Amino acid sequence: MNLSEYRKSMWKFAVYPNSGSNPLYAELGLLSEIGELAGEAKRVIRDDEGEITSERKDKMISELGDIMWYLSAISHERDSEDFLLSLDNIKDNSLDRYSGVNDFLTCINKLPTIFYSDKDETREFYIKLKSLINYLETSLEVILQNNIDKLQSRMDRNKIKGSGGDR
Repeated sequence: MNLSEYRKSMWKFAVYPNSGSNPLYAELGLLSEIGELAGEAKRVIRDDEGEITSERKDKMISELGDIMWYLSAISHERDSEDFLLSLDNIKDNSLDRYSGVNDFLTCINKLPTIFYSDKDETREFYIKLKSLINYLETSLEVILQNNIDKLQSRMDRNKIKGSGGDR
């Protein structure tokens, strides 16, 4: 699944107040999901002696799917497909200077700039995001498909609303 297909598929799962005209909700959701990814990174250090276990990797990949959902929602809310699709234009040779989780987390404080003005900061964020995906030895396509599958399962079980990752 590529980003354009994902962006079209994910919107049916947008169950929040004023979806389609509520970018603040999507932006806050993104910050929340990045916090959950940061929590998993913290647990790697605290609980896993600095090694990403298979179970932790799966959780981080799931969080990356949620991050992509909110990036897509922001793109939709702002009617700016370019905002998201520029991720497709990041070439792997741009990733060499980054090492995964730590580098990705260092860009969190720049998120307001990324959303509202600076294209260079947006590109840097996407480079770090792709670097983390590579570090976890997965692909954006796998992350996107896993996220759609998870959300479809929730919808099929009438659990799309609510809280918690294991609903």
